[in-house]
Amino acid sequence: MTPKHLAKIKKVLLEIQRSPQGRRTLEFEGLARALGRERDGRGKEPTWSRRRAPEFSRPLSIPAHSATVKVGTARSIVKVLLDDVAEWERYFEGGSDGDKN
Repeated sequence: MTPKHLAKIKKVLLEIQRSPQGRRTLEFEGLARALGRERDGRGKEPTWSRRRAPEFSRPLSIPAHSATVKVGTARSIVKVLLDDVAEWERYFEGGSDGDKN
């Protein structure tokens, strides 16, 4: 992860936040993976969490049972991923002990 890569991810998330309708599960899974999350086997829905520093982010469920993610669910997922972005930004500023990928 680099600051430049993080800025691109943040730009995509802010675009999704402005227009959350019609978003697909794979889009969110790719963003979660890019932010250092890995698929976890717990829960009814596919759950994504950080294995290297799980204390920095709560587990995130990304539903995989329909073609598109509902608007409210998409907004919720984006909020959690933007929290991850903020955590990475603090890390790059030297204020956190998170992990660099």
